[in-house]
Amino acid sequence: MTPTVLPGDLILVRSAGWVGRGIRQGTCARFNHVRWAVTDAGRCVEARPHGAGWARVMPGDVVVRVPLTDAQRALVPEVAREFVGVPYAFLDVAAIGLAKNGVALPSVRARLERPDRLFCSQLADLGLHRIGFEVFSDGRPFQAVDPGDLAERSFRAGWASGEWDGSALRASTS
Repeated sequence: MTPTVLPGDLILVRSAGWVGRGIRQGTCARFNHVRWAVTDAGRCVEARPHGAGWARVMPGDVVVRVPLTDAQRALVPEVAREFVGVPYAFLDVAAIGLAKNGVALPSVRARLERPDRLFCSQLADLGLHRIGFEVFSDGRPFQAVDPGDLAERSFRAGWASGEWDGSALRASTS
C-alpha cells in the first residue's frame, strides 16, 4: 500500500469514550465511526451531530484503500462538498437495526434511502455510490450500512488497509 491517503479511501475510527463504545457494542463491530477521504493530504468529510463537515485523518485511524479508478477518485472532492452541512440521521441508526433484523417495512427502506440526513457510514456509502462504486451487492436497502459493515466488507474483500501514524500508513493485518 502506498504510504498516503487517497481520495475515496475509507477512514475507520475506534474512538474512546462511552458513545464510541456504545456504538461498537450495539453494532457488534470493531469501529464506531467512518470518515471519507477527500484529498491525498488527509482531508476528509464526516457526519457530525450538528451536520457533516471537514475533518482530518488522525493517528490510529485505519485507512482502507477502496479499489477505485482514477476517474472515480477525481470525482470525490466535488461529491464530498455536497455533503458539508447535511444534518445527522439519528433515527437511521434504529432503521438500520430494523433492516438488519429483517424488518422490511417500506417506511424503513424509505428512511434509509433519504440523502438529506446521513450518519457517518451512510455518508461514505452514498459518496462511493455517487462516484460509481457500489460497496455492497447483497440486496440490503441502499445506505443500510453501519461502520462495522464497511469495515468487514473491506477486510473480507482484501482491500489494502493500514494504520495512519500521522504521516504515513503502517501495514495492517485486519
